[in-house]
Amino acid sequence: MAKQPIITLLTHTHPDGDAIGSTTGLYHFLEGLGYRPTLVLPDPAPANLVDLLPDQVLIHSLDPVAADQALTHCDILIGLDFNQFKRTGSTETAASHSSARKILIDHHLNPDTAAFDQIFSEAGRSSTCELVYYLLLAHPTVQQSASKLSMDTLYSLTTGLITDTNNFNNSLSPATFRMAADVCEAGVDLDRITEKIYRSNRSNRIDLMGFLLNERRFQLKDVGAEYMLFSLQDQKKFDYLSGESEGFVNLPLQTKRVRLSALFTETDEGCIRVSLRSKRGFSANRLAQRFFNGGGHENAAGGKLYLPLDDVAAYFEKAVRTFLLEEDPQ
Repeated sequence: MAKQPIITLLTHTHPDGDAIGSTTGLYHFLEGLGYRPTLVLPDPAPANLVDLLPDQVLIHSLDPVAADQALTHCDILIGLDFNQFKRTGSTETAASHSSARKILIDHHLNPDTAAFDQIFSEAGRSSTCELVYYLLLAHPTVQQSASKLSMDTLYSLTTGLITDTNNFNNSLSPATFRMAADVCEAGVDLDRITEKIYRSNRSNRIDLMGFLLNERRFQLKDVGAEYMLFSLQDQKKFDYLSGESEGFVNLPLQTKRVRLSALFTETDEGCIRVSLRSKRGFSANRLAQRFFNGGGHENAAGGKLYLPLDDVAAYFEKAVRTFLLEEDPQ
C-alpha cells in the first residue's frame, strides 16, 4: 500500500474570514477523504472565527518550532488566500524553502508562479472560498453536488464567501450567488453564519469603531480620501483582539464624496499594516503596489509601511496626490 502523503495547509498573516474559511474548508474535505492534514496559521484567528478551527492547529506566533516542522516535513504544501510567500509573515522562510510540492489556491492578482508547482488562481472570484468550492465540486466524490460536501466544509467556505464580499456587497458575480444558493439548498443556515460574524462581537469593538471614526479619522477632502490611524496605545486602551477592526476601513466609503479609504494599524512587529479600499475608478491595488509595499484587488488592497505612525499622515497625503497625478496628469 502506498504511503499516504503528508499535507500541510497554510494561509496569510493576520488571517481573515476568507483565509480561515478556505483553509478549514479544505482541511475538513481532505479529512473526509482519509487524509490527516495539518493546518498552520502565522497568527491566531479572530475571536469570531475560532469555532471554525479544527482541534489540531499550529499557530506560528505561539509555537514556531512545531509550525516550521509542519511546513518543512510535509510532502504537499497547499497555500490558500495569498499570492506570494511574503504574505505569510513569520512562516515565509520555512514555507518557501520547503522541499514539498507546493500548490497555490488564491484569488489575488499576480501570483508568484515561480514559487509554486501548481496554481489555481482566478482573480475574478469573490473569494478564495468561492474558488475552493468550485474546485471541490469537480472532485469525483462530489460530482457537482454541494450536498455531498460535509457541513463543516460548507460552513467554512460560506463564512469566507460572506466576509470577503462584505455580506454580499462587493466582488459579486453570478457564480457567487450560485454558490450561495447551492449551500442554502444543502442545508447551510446563512443567518447562523452572519449572526456569528456580525452580531456576536464584544462591546469593545463598537467602542473602538466610534473612537476611530470620531477621533482618529482624517480627511483629504479635495481628493475624496479619508484615513484612520490605529496606534498600539489605542489597541491597549480598548483591549483590542486580532480581527476586531475587520471592516472598519470600509465605513468611510459610505459617504458619497469618499472614493478612497485607508486604515493604518501600528504593530509590535516594527511596521504599519495598511488596508486600502476604494470605489470603482480608483485603483487601490495600484496605489498599494506603488507606495505601500503590497497589492491585492482593484478596489481592496493592503500592504506595509516601515516608518513611525506619526509620519504616516504626511506620507499618505503625498502618496495619494502623486498617484493621482501619475494616473491622470491632466
